[in-house]
Amino acid sequence: MGETAPAAGTAHPTDAAPRPEADARAADGPVDPAAIRYRPGVRREGAFKIQYVTIHGYRRAYVKVGSGPALLLIHGIGDSSDSWRPVFEELVKHYTVIAPDLLGHGRSEKPRADYSVAGFANGMRDLLSVLEVDRVTVVGHSLGGGVAAQFAYQFPDRCERLVLVSSGGVGRTVSPLLRMATVPGVELLMPFLGLPPIRLASRLGAELLRLFDTALGRDAEEILAVFDALPNTEARMGILRTLRSSVDWNGQVITMVDRAYLAEGVPTLVVWGRRDAIIPLGHGRLIHTVMPGSEFEIFDEAGHFPHHTDPARFVRVLREFMARSVSASYDQSMWRDRLRRGARTPAVSPTATEEGQETSPPVAPAAPLGTVPVVDHGEDEEVLHGGVANRGLVVRVGPHVLRPSNPHSESVFAFLRHVRAAGFDGVPQPLGIDADGRERLEFIEGDAPAAPYPEWALADGALASVAELIARFHRAAAAFDGTGPGLSWNDEIADARGGPIVCHNDICLENVVFRDGVAVGLLDFDFSAPGRPVYDLAQFARMCVPIDDDESAALLGWDRPDKPSRLRLVCDRYGLDQPGRDDLLEVLDDAMAHSGEFVKRHADLGEPGFVMMWEWMGGQERWDRRRRWWAADRPAFVRALA
Repeated sequence: MGETAPAAGTAHPTDAAPRPEADARAADGPVDPAAIRYRPGVRREGAFKIQYVTIHGYRRAYVKVGSGPALLLIHGIGDSSDSWRPVFEELVKHYTVIAPDLLGHGRSEKPRADYSVAGFANGMRDLLSVLEVDRVTVVGHSLGGGVAAQFAYQFPDRCERLVLVSSGGVGRTVSPLLRMATVPGVELLMPFLGLPPIRLASRLGAELLRLFDTALGRDAEEILAVFDALPNTEARMGILRTLRSSVDWNGQVITMVDRAYLAEGVPTLVVWGRRDAIIPLGHGRLIHTVMPGSEFEIFDEAGHFPHHTDPARFVRVLREFMARSVSASYDQSMWRDRLRRGARTPAVSPTATEEGQETSPPVAPAAPLGTVPVVDHGEDEEVLHGGVANRGLVVRVGPHVLRPSNPHSESVFAFLRHVRAAGFDGVPQPLGIDADGRERLEFIEGDAPAAPYPEWALADGALASVAELIARFHRAAAAFDGTGPGLSWNDEIADARGGPIVCHNDICLENVVFRDGVAVGLLDFDFSAPGRPVYDLAQFARMCVPIDDDESAALLGWDRPDKPSRLRLVCDRYGLDQPGRDDLLEVLDDAMAHSGEFVKRHADLGEPGFVMMWEWMGGQERWDRRRRWWAADRPAFVRALA
């Protein structure tokens, strides 16, 4: 449970001097960013007096100075308010700056307590209440970014603006160093970190990383400076408790992405270093994409600490953002409406305010296929959740579904009409294109599961029913000539060899409609194209057996299924002969060799659903892991299909 509101008489702001064990020499004069980064073992004290307040019985350190609109600066894990020294002196000329040391960090107490992101957000609320500051612009770096976003979510009435600097709490992928620190028993090694030989070896490693101009080398000195400045095991345990509340061996376990749509109306600035090896730039692109109206600033030469690499630019960017944005106003009814409506991903690709970067050209609407009447303009649109490419853009209106059209919509509609005429009713009936350019199709009643999948969707019976449905679909598709005049297809994930029928190519569980656990329909034909039936079946098997390592499969809900047996079940229920089974393994070999290329290509373009998928599944490491797994386990699948 997070911290609660302060009880009467528990808060006592003081100007008492820091305790000796946490003390450090104050620096006179302007802050030198180089000194911030390269003075191991010396805490970054400053010319501004550290103050203390006791809340809930715990002594907390903070700096509060300046006048004007209030800025709350929240530091990252293992750091303290000192992290803001390179920008502090300029900011206090224009704002009231409040920079606390989080509980368990810096000069604040380090009890055995709640170190969750929500707990820290509660602590910020309580500190501001004690200081009689009602509303602030929240600026958070790294872990502090996650705390800032959580503060905006928990206390929207107190947040005027939000600034996320190399923020945590977005996607799964983080530095292996952070994941290693979460391994059970690592705390036993903590006392050795301060030994001179270990520190010397660490510094030599950091110098090598910097010498070879690696991304991690860009931040190595800063990271070491944070650890060098931790005076004892108690302080280091504070880091571990904080880290384990939000990171495990698989990466970050929390995300702000699912509720980012609530930031609509809150001016938001996202700042990232292009060479960030701790939290990749892709996280910045993702949160910029899903936060409505956010701005994105990339520091080309920075790693994880853009406010240290170029403090003058950071201050300028922040001041300009503050000047052109209007403080958010909280309206309970609007907040309620957003919650009920859910996320609606913007249809345009994000752009970033970085020098030399080209923006994505606008996508031309598909040629109209004929206008159909809108059933009821006054009827609410219900967002149908799930999907990747069209995430948040597919809605239900009464008996119909509206979804974005594309240059291949006319061909897809012709194909769907053909298979329905051939007696297969497991595809939606296409109706046409609305005046606003969206496809209109009939809604298929039933359940389309979303990840992590429910238990019923993971059952062998559900898998077998999809294989049987695909066999019927392929038979109905056989007489349609996909190479006919005027037809065009999206070939991005199509069978490179081509083939005799139009395949779906993307039959995952989200694109299957079930009734009582039995597959009855297929959805989303955006990637359909001519190919071999065995290729279509292999793509389905890859995603739904699944042909994947246990760690990745667990993210989607599977608990170590017997994958070779499930692949045999797919082949049996589809009716695949032995030569076809050999071909299926060959298709899977090719799929494993090119794992992740399609997703990464779209994620690099900043497309919201694909960026989210790439980060959530673990980035490139996830696809490399799957390739290694397939190389080791392939013989078991060969035996199962023999």
